[in-house]
Amino acid sequence: MKKNIAVVTGGFSGEAKISLKSAETVLKHIDKTKYEPYKALILKDRWYVKQEATEYAIDKNDFSIQQNGKKISFDGVFVILHGTPGEDGKIQGYFDMIDMPYTSCGATTSSLTFNKAICNRLLSTYDINVDRLKRINGIYNPLRLQVGTRLWIPEARQVLEIHSKKNQKILSKKRGAKRGEWKNKVKLNKDTRAIKGFFIWPVQGLLTSKFGNRNGRHHDGIDIGARKGTPIVAAADGKVM
Repeated sequence: MKKNIAVVTGGFSGEAKISLKSAETVLKHIDKTKYEPYKALILKDRWYVKQEATEYAIDKNDFSIQQNGKKISFDGVFVILHGTPGEDGKIQGYFDMIDMPYTSCGATTSSLTFNKAICNRLLSTYDINVDRLKRINGIYNPLRLQVGTRLWIPEARQVLEIHSKKNQKILSKKRGAKRGEWKNKVKLNKDTRAIKGFFIWPVQGLLTSKFGNRNGRHHDGIDIGARKGTPIVAAADGKVM
């Protein structure tokens, strides 16, 4: 039996025209002995499937259509959107919520890499890739990424100014330097202090749950199992909130 595939095209930006042309190429060359393709347009004011001159409204609850009194569901989606909401991860986030398989990278990677200039500066500055960044920060939903969102950069011992012209000069020198040498040339942010050996384990015991995904949900922190009465310590004086 052929699988129903929605070729998603259109979009909310000026790149919609390019997206439509790309979709026509996909529809022309997709293997029709294996798949039954449907042209699905995602526009700001409406979502619909177009077959010849007939349009069928898409039910956003499960991304299905009603055709001649029969419900048509899709086995997967071929994402061919240019610009938003395809390249920024929004449509992928929607498909994730309704458990719809789709092509292309996931919502988080798309949202992180949509602004390519800023993304490349961030990754180059801290010498890290997107997959590691999202895994360590437990970012599974791109809607969590807002202006001002704090990201933990592993192995970063100082705050770097991503947009600084001064920092860009340092980055250019990095290309000819050995790994790690360039970091010593960057001045610390005035509000940041690097303290060697500052963090310590709060208790000696068995790590029972790690930071990040746990049973399908994000877990902030780690769990450590220890015998009753085992002392718990802190790295510094403070106030319990």
